[in-house]
Amino acid sequence: GYFSPSTSTLNAVYVPSATDRKNGLVGLTLTTTGNGTCNSYSDYVNIKLTPSPTVNIGPDQTICADASANLLAIITVASGVNWSSSGTGIFTNPSNSTTSDYIFSNADTTNKVINIFATTVNQGSCKPAYDTLKVTIQPVPVVTPASASENICADTASITVSAGVVHATGINWSTSGSGTFTPSGTSNPMTYKLSTSDKTKSAITLYATSTNSGVCSARTDRTIINIAPIPVVSAGSPIICDTVKGATLSGSVLHAAGGVWSTSSGKGVFSVNNNSLNATFIPNASDIAAGKVNLILTSTGNGTCKPVSNSTTLLILPLPIANAGQDQFVCMNSNATVQTQSIQNGVNYSWINKAGATVAPVNSTEYTFAVPASTYLVLKAIDKRGCTNTDTVNINTFTLPTLTPSPNPACVKQNQLIQSNPGIIPPPVPGIYQWYDNGTIMTGQNKSFLIVSDTGTFKIEYSYGNCSVTAQTTVRPVPSVIASDITACGKGVLTASVKNPANATLAWSVNGAPAGNGTTINVNSVANDTVKYYVTATNPVTNCSVKDSAYVIGLPIPVMRALDSTSCQGLQVHLTAVPTNIAGLNQFLQLTYKWKNNGGPVFSTDSVVNVNAIGKYVGTITIGQCVDSSVNNISFAPYPTSKLPHTTKYCADDSLTAPVVLDPGAQLNTTYKWSTGATTDSIKVKPATDQTYSVIITNKFLCTIKDSTLVRVICPPRMDIPNAFLPGQTGTHDYLFRGFGKYVTNYKLMVFNRWGEVIFISHELSDAAAWDGTYKGEPMPSGVYPWILTYEGFDEYKGPYKKEGRVTIIR
Repeated sequence: GYFSPSTSTLNAVYVPSATDRKNGLVGLTLTTTGNGTCNSYSDYVNIKLTPSPTVNIGPDQTICADASANLLAIITVASGVNWSSSGTGIFTNPSNSTTSDYIFSNADTTNKVINIFATTVNQGSCKPAYDTLKVTIQPVPVVTPASASENICADTASITVSAGVVHATGINWSTSGSGTFTPSGTSNPMTYKLSTSDKTKSAITLYATSTNSGVCSARTDRTIINIAPIPVVSAGSPIICDTVKGATLSGSVLHAAGGVWSTSSGKGVFSVNNNSLNATFIPNASDIAAGKVNLILTSTGNGTCKPVSNSTTLLILPLPIANAGQDQFVCMNSNATVQTQSIQNGVNYSWINKAGATVAPVNSTEYTFAVPASTYLVLKAIDKRGCTNTDTVNINTFTLPTLTPSPNPACVKQNQLIQSNPGIIPPPVPGIYQWYDNGTIMTGQNKSFLIVSDTGTFKIEYSYGNCSVTAQTTVRPVPSVIASDITACGKGVLTASVKNPANATLAWSVNGAPAGNGTTINVNSVANDTVKYYVTATNPVTNCSVKDSAYVIGLPIPVMRALDSTSCQGLQVHLTAVPTNIAGLNQFLQLTYKWKNNGGPVFSTDSVVNVNAIGKYVGTITIGQCVDSSVNNISFAPYPTSKLPHTTKYCADDSLTAPVVLDPGAQLNTTYKWSTGATTDSIKVKPATDQTYSVIITNKFLCTIKDSTLVRVICPPRMDIPNAFLPGQTGTHDYLFRGFGKYVTNYKLMVFNRWGEVIFISHELSDAAAWDGTYKGEPMPSGVYPWILTYEGFDEYKGPYKKEGRVTIIR
């Protein structure tokens, strides 16, 4: 080893070498120096070197959260270790022990990683040694099926289940049954296919076990599959004979709450309802016609099972046919024969009278007997099953009725109705009516009445069997007459035409009172009232008559609007022939209008016209027999005139200049209205600039014109230009150089330097276009600058004009 800092330092530090440590013992000698005349002296000390303690608690571990850490410390020198951790768990031997168990706390399992520390104890003068063990805590696997139990029916082929798994990477399925897993027992989700044996059990259990759980043991959870049996349904074998009473059903259902009846093709009903297993089925006519009905019993209240159905065929055996034929009507005290209309094999028939006695041998299909009065017989049919059916035939006696045709005689008219008026007939006697026209049978006319539209002798016959009764009536011709409605204002004439015969008499009436005779009569209309007249035409030979009607529509005498008017030349005057006191003229069919001018031909048939020529215009309105006219005298007046020129020149250069006079020319009975507001025939104006003045002139006929004139302000041009200016000064025009004037156009100012170069040019007479004494942005020096100015005036002062001079810049 070596001494630090040196061997001559009394308080030196001896640092052992590796060999010293290996030997375990070092002898040190201290010898005096600087002894003078004395000898040196030495002293000795032995230092024993103890080995350093060691500890090893093994490699890092991964432990399941439901276990504990088993600890072992391998040590040297020391006698034991003290245990500690970064977690909050518990050591079973925390102090001076080389072995201990560490029990995890909840916080440890939540944090998942802790460190365990071992520190040596009793290692002599050496420092303690340390070792650290990293423990990774793996969470316990958790398996959670989608449901704890499921209910299915034995008709289920397979069921799909799934399980949630945490802290493991897979699932392994197993079962208490004998089914198979698809696609495998490690799929998640997985389909379990039930075996035949499974479907006979009330329940099976599916187990989900975690796989690849790391250091933790596998965990298992289960799902219980409850299996309900398939319902068993029987519809029985129903039989029906009497379709009215129906068929009593006897269905049965197992493993379900009940059943409901239905049919696949029948239209009948179930009584009391179709939810009763012992319901009664009553077929309808279509079921009976089909001869059978397919009845279906379907289970209800099936739980997890599907409904199960069972069907049976109900054969509908009809009752035997009993058909005694149609009711009969026979003459009193004559014979009647009854007969079975349909005969079936295996069916026995018998006839029973009103008193309930059998009146013919068994199986007699026909029976004849005398009928002194109305009665009935019952036909009874019994088949081999004992099913019975009956039918009744009524035998009615009667006496032929009397016939009394009316009217008799009759006067022909369109759709004349002739009634036979039969006497009392015991209803319903199936007698036959037949009509004859002049002895010829009328095809299809077999009712108690007849509608005719022609003359002749018509006979009615009523018959039954060989009994009959007849009667007849005569239909005579009637005249034809037509009366026409009229529209009148006061007096009017009603007209009727008659023929067949032409010598028929005509009689007029109104409100039930006679109004005249003949083909025409004079009438008086009442304004705004309508009166109905009747005309009756009578054949003097047959005394047959016919009536027609005609309306007299009364109007007031039309009040026409006559117009005496003067309009302006070139315009139109609107004239009307529509009266002011009659509304709704368009409802009258006999309505016409006519216009004539100065007695000439009709030039218009409109209700209104527009005219533009002088004349006497007569408008006539005709409404049926009502006629009136209006006379309209129309003339046209000339327009006033104006002498205003198109333009007027004026120069108002000073206040002493006389105003310009605008005079269109005075006319009698004429008014003027100027745009200035003046109403005189002429005005005086002094405009400062060009201005248009207009005037409206109206004569006594109210014919109006409008005229205008443009007053142009035309004066000789004026132009002044300064001879010096002060660039850069403000407040006055003295800091700019330009021309000053008015009545000027085509203004152009050019400024030159001493070499004749144009240094400024302007085409506008304004400050904005004036020269500010610069050239190309640089101020021009004080001095004299030549300039040339050209300009023009207006009209006779047009020019052109030119000025030249010099301007001095003063700075």
